[in-house]
Amino acid sequence: MGWSFHTKLVSLLLLLSVALNAYLLWPEKAKTVVETTPNTTIPATKKQSKELTNSHYQLAIEQFQKQHFTAAVASYQQLINSQPLQAERLYFKWLDALDSWLLNNELTTTEAFLQVFLSSFPYDIKMLQLEAERLVKNQQPHQAIVALFTLQSMANEAEQAAVSMRLTQLTQAQINALSEREAWQDIVNQTAVWLDYSSENPYYLMAQANAYYKLGDLVSAQSSLDRLNDNHPLKSQANKLQNLINNAYSEVDFIPLTKLGAHYLLDVTINNTLGTQLMIDTGASLTVLSQTLIDSLYPSPEYLGTMMVNTANGKTTAQRYRIESIQIGQQIISDFDVLAISQHSGHSLLGMNFLQSFKFNINQQTNQLELDKQ
Repeated sequence: MGWSFHTKLVSLLLLLSVALNAYLLWPEKAKTVVETTPNTTIPATKKQSKELTNSHYQLAIEQFQKQHFTAAVASYQQLINSQPLQAERLYFKWLDALDSWLLNNELTTTEAFLQVFLSSFPYDIKMLQLEAERLVKNQQPHQAIVALFTLQSMANEAEQAAVSMRLTQLTQAQINALSEREAWQDIVNQTAVWLDYSSENPYYLMAQANAYYKLGDLVSAQSSLDRLNDNHPLKSQANKLQNLINNAYSEVDFIPLTKLGAHYLLDVTINNTLGTQLMIDTGASLTVLSQTLIDSLYPSPEYLGTMMVNTANGKTTAQRYRIESIQIGQQIISDFDVLAISQHSGHSLLGMNFLQSFKFNINQQTNQLELDKQ
């Protein structure tokens, strides 16, 4: 009887212990459920956001490829606000595409995109630089130069260095191209614009001064030279031009001579186009040109007949012609008579029928022919 009571008491105590443990453990399980349940929605939200961003990025790429540039730039603006790293990635893809278009001369497509993009982002340096390169490719170098000058003030220090280097390349190439065409007025007009942006640039001032001189505007040529600062790097060119201006004012032309033994050669221009060298011969009454040179002239010289002349080898027959013009330095004589002697060899000769129109002096110290209008 006593043992049975004891057994029942132990069983009752064990049952109470299990119940108590279950009661104590129940709140922690409930807490765990409460805390973990809200977290199950977080990964889904991030995934949706990423998918939305990728859709904008892919949409912008597709719009660009289809050349729907207005829509593409609008998608790019959305990416800037929502996902700037993706926007930057897209931007550099577009830069690569524009470089390729320019390389392949797809200028119309390049212009269409840049117009749309720059209307929304007018101060974007890289796109403005590409617009300048498009103008170069489109045979508009002066407009490209002005565009680079304009964006230079907006660029940072590193960007300004790149722009300055490109400006140097383009302006020098433009000056050389216009000089070869003798487009002196174009040089004057264009350098005037460039000097509005870079007022002390010696290369622009020198090109402008030379162009004014070629146009016969000595006052303006001198004015451009006077604007050069004391430490400019073109002193040799400036000194030569200054001498030409001084000579023009004094009406004395100083023609460089090349010494050849006891004789002198000088450069001449015939019919305003053909350059050649003649040897000065004060003993020749008429200027002598080779028959080959006569035959190459345009317009063709007027044939005047034959005449007997004395040469070092005795008397011979010469063909007489009248050419349109002959120019030495700044001195030009029109309707000028010359001879062609078939037996003549060596250099063509500058005779007295040119020299007698001037007071002339062969300066053997400076190797110059001085021509002064009578």
